Formats: sequence, structure tokens, C-alpha cells
Amino acid sequence: MTLPNFLVIGAAKAGTTALYRYLEQHPQIYMSPEKEPRFFSWVGQEWDPTNPALRKTINTLEKYEALFEGVQNETAIGEASPSYLFNPNAPGNIKKYIPDAKLIAVLRHPAERAFSHFLHFIKCGYEQEYEFDKAIHDIEGHRIGDWIPREDYLGFGYYSQQLQRYYDLFDTGQIKVYLHEDLKNDTLGALEDIYRFLGVDSGFQADISIRHNVSGIPKNRGLQNLLAGKSAASRLLKPLKLLVPKKHRQQLKSKVTQSNLKRPTMSAEARAYLIDLYRDDITSLQDLIGRDLSHWLR
Repeated sequence: MTLPNFLVIGAAKAGTTALYRYLEQHPQIYMSPEKEPRFFSWVGQEWDPTNPALRKTINTLEKYEALFEGVQNETAIGEASPSYLFNPNAPGNIKKYIPDAKLIAVLRHPAERAFSHFLHFIKCGYEQEYEFDKAIHDIEGHRIGDWIPREDYLGFGYYSQQLQRYYDLFDTGQIKVYLHEDLKNDTLGALEDIYRFLGVDSGFQADISIRHNVSGIPKNRGLQNLLAGKSAASRLLKPLKLLVPKKHRQQLKSKVTQSNLKRPTMSAEARAYLIDLYRDDITSLQDLIGRDLSHWLR
């Protein structure tokens, strides 16, 4: 039985997709072929089948183990599920199944994270309101079955509360916390530190030229659905997997996606409202992770 020995636990919309793509390039690291199995959040549980955000979730140990059948001689074995930071069930389940696992968290300014999450849900077709200010002041105004998408915008940003659950269960040496700006401003330096944490060759340099999982409002919804595999015509793109190398497919998809997205700016009013909302949690987070976050409060 092979299970991961490290996890990227979140936060959502803080760069976990990019980190997953960088880590999977390392010859000594095996990343699950499914980026977000969410196993430790949902093991043994059922969820609302109308919730499209959970359609690829794995909730049985047998299916989860199958994700790691391809492991050969890699030193570090991992997966990335941002729900692990937010979901209160995840820390206990991780402790139960892989108590010695190393845990990596990437945190983004909670206001920026919420705005990016909002744009991501518009891109995916989960959000119908295009004005962020209205959405965050009408959290229960939109539902998909039992799922209230807008609750995620705000709830996912209380990092201190969420991380504390991990510090209560795991040794501090098992947990590494990075800021989104660490990865953005010095990607290779942050990756080198992560490699050391995972015990793999820190001299390896990943290709960081591709932007992954960019959020925004689609200019052309049909094109976005095609790229996301949500249209009938998406099957026409399947031959590309056989004809075009993975790296080139990712580059092409990234360029087309970015050209099809509009990236609006968050209003000063929304930013001020969210900073005030998260102020106490940010202050607690500073002490918890030993980082100066005063710039998040401006």
C-alpha cells in the first residue's frame, strides 16, 4: 500500500495549482495524477451530487491508493488538495492515515484570495453575479443545490483558525508555511526551500514559464467551456494529447485562456471591508507562523 508522505494543503487560489505543476516536474517527486482528490476532507462521507466543485472527489481508501500505483523510486510522494486547510475533518484524517506526513501551506492575502476565488467561480460558471461587492454582501443569495458558493469566498480566508488545527495535531517540523508573494517574487528560491523540506535534490530547476489556473471573466464563454472540457466540441481536442507534448499543450492552453479572460480590479471599498473582516485573524496568524503581515492590514 502506497500513500503520500507529503501534502499541499492549501490555501485555495493561493498558487497551489502552479506549485503542483512545478513539483511534478522533479524526478524525485511523484504527484498524484489527480490534482485535487480531497480524500482527507471527504473519506467515508457523501456529498451533494449537484455540487459541481466536488465531482472528482475521492472518498474511499481503495480509490485513493490507486492514485499512487505509478510510484516507482521517487523519494517524495504527494498530492495537492486546497480543501485540506479549510475542511475541519482533514487534519484528523491526515493524522489517522499518514501521521508523519510533511504539510505545505501557501497563504495569500485573504482579500486577494477571495477576489480570485470569485473570478474563478465566474470562469467555471458557478457564479452569476459579476460584481464582487454585491457578491460578498449577499453570501446566501446564490445556491447550487445545497452548496452556497459565496461562502467559500470569505470562509477560506481565516488562515489562523485553520492552521491552528494542524499545529494542535502535528509537530511544527512537519509544517511549512509560505506566502503567495514568496512563490510569486522568488519562485525558484521558494521551490529550492520546498525541495530541501521534502528531502529531494534542491538543485533541480523547474520550468516556471507557464501561468497556471489564471482567474478572470471569460470574454467568450463558449471558448472557455471548450478549454475546460465542458462542451461537446471538447472531444475534438483529445487527439492533441497524442500529437502534442504535455508541456506544449499546457503552454498553448495557458496563452489562449489568458487572452480570453478579463481581469477586473477589486474596489477600494471591498478591499477595506475584507481587511477589516480578517484583521483579527491576520494578527493571530502573524504570531502563529512568525511572519510580519502588517502589509496585509494596509
